[in-house]
Amino acid sequence: MKSYLVKWIFASLVVPTLVALFEPLIRANELQQLVLLFWPSSLVLMSLGANPEPTSDVVYAWAIALSLNILFYVIIGLAIKAVVNIKKCTDAENS
Repeated sequence: MKSYLVKWIFASLVVPTLVALFEPLIRANELQQLVLLFWPSSLVLMSLGANPEPTSDVVYAWAIALSLNILFYVIIGLAIKAVVNIKKCTDAENS
């Protein structure tokens, strides 16, 4: 179970990493909707606004956004695991 959750945590960090690396490309191609789909907590970054912010505020906003995304993905992973386990139990009972 632990390795299962670690995989979901890793998956939750893929999109934020890609956004950080390819932000100009994402903005140029208008892929923001795709980012919101896979990183819904990126809405937290809107709190930074368009004006330059102190580095501590930027780091804090990113930390909150990443933490919420990890939590979101772990909850989804646990829900999927529960559904798969229920399906296995019902299939075993029906056989």
